[in-house]
Amino acid sequence: MDTHFGIELSEGEGDHDGECDGIRYFSAPSMKGVLVPESQIIRITNPSDSSSSLLASSSSSSSSSQAIQNEKKSDEKDKEKDKNKDNGYEEEEEEDEDNIDSRLENVHLTGRIPRVVPGSVAQKLTHKKVVPSGLNNQAQTKISKMIGDEPLEDTIYRQVKADILSEVTTEGRSRRKFLQDFQKYFKNDNIISAVREFMNQLKNFARQRRKEKYLKNLMKCVNSDGSENDSKENKEELANKVDTLFNELLELAIEETVLQPKIDELTRICENQTGTETEKLQLKVMRLTKYPQSFFGIKTELESAENWGTAVYELSLVKGCVLPSEKIRAIVNTVKAVHISFEREQTEKAKQRKVIDEKKSEDIYITGDDILPIVIYVIIQASRQSLAIKPSDLMLIEGLVDPKLQIGESGYYLAVFHAAIQWIQDFVD
Repeated sequence: MDTHFGIELSEGEGDHDGECDGIRYFSAPSMKGVLVPESQIIRITNPSDSSSSLLASSSSSSSSSQAIQNEKKSDEKDKEKDKNKDNGYEEEEEEDEDNIDSRLENVHLTGRIPRVVPGSVAQKLTHKKVVPSGLNNQAQTKISKMIGDEPLEDTIYRQVKADILSEVTTEGRSRRKFLQDFQKYFKNDNIISAVREFMNQLKNFARQRRKEKYLKNLMKCVNSDGSENDSKENKEELANKVDTLFNELLELAIEETVLQPKIDELTRICENQTGTETEKLQLKVMRLTKYPQSFFGIKTELESAENWGTAVYELSLVKGCVLPSEKIRAIVNTVKAVHISFEREQTEKAKQRKVIDEKKSEDIYITGDDILPIVIYVIIQASRQSLAIKPSDLMLIEGLVDPKLQIGESGYYLAVFHAAIQWIQDFVD
């Protein structure tokens, strides 16, 4: 059964006030509440003022800027320290608890606290996780971990990030040296790969050094139902989940502390290397805006009456994305929006035809071969004013995003976008 999220609308009309079929899930003003299945959630963004909820990238940039300012202050203090001081690797685990609490206060949670935006609701939103009444203690415990004052994953993330920003940890010293010596990387013909290699090394070290420190809380996150199954298969599954979660948290922390301060320079490098390609692509896009969906190979039965508007909107958000993980997430969200829009339109068509047999509405579906022409069309529609996604974006993603994200679903969709850009570039009137 699909998990549902309770949404309180700040604009538009909902279905209820948080009570559905006699069960109180959450509280909202009259006719301002809706329940949305998790399968229709396109994007989880940063929490922000509801008036700018659909412009989450702006609040993210603001938060990131403040984080950079704090980090620069930390770097200035580091320079004042005695350069000949002993490394003291053994002492870093003995750091005073008051000092730890102090530096944790300055760690930002950019990108970690979830905010739900359902693809089928265009209004500005706030959200609450659905909490049905009458749950048993085990279920209540699981929900409290998700919607407490701070999710356990975010607590781990803050601590991991604090380790990297610390003045005394090995990770902190490595990061500081990387930022101070960054200009030396420009001597490398493949600077993007060199930066990613440093990130990989830092992550591998942190994983080996810190995993035991966070293992207990990581296990709580992945084993939220409190299962005590000691079978070999269950232990292996939990171990894999712990590794995946810790990798995700480490990657995000390293992106924000190592990559964020230098991302503008790296972006300019990618733009300079793809400048000519970008100009030609823009000209081709402008010539293609006049053509209908069928021109690009979209089957008649798959054509969108809304011109894939939700997917076009999702792709337009790439322009506001700074970090490579944000960009690849926007690409994935765009393709998800294609599927969600298609399913919604098919449902509406079925209702209009008064189709009772649901199997009739499932005969038509989007295959892997159908995605490419739709993505081409979406790119063109989202690029009427300026390119929604540029060759430099793809270069930045491929060079700097977590290698684990380039396999599976994310990697497949990235390949689709590459093929779509290539199709546009090869277009001849």
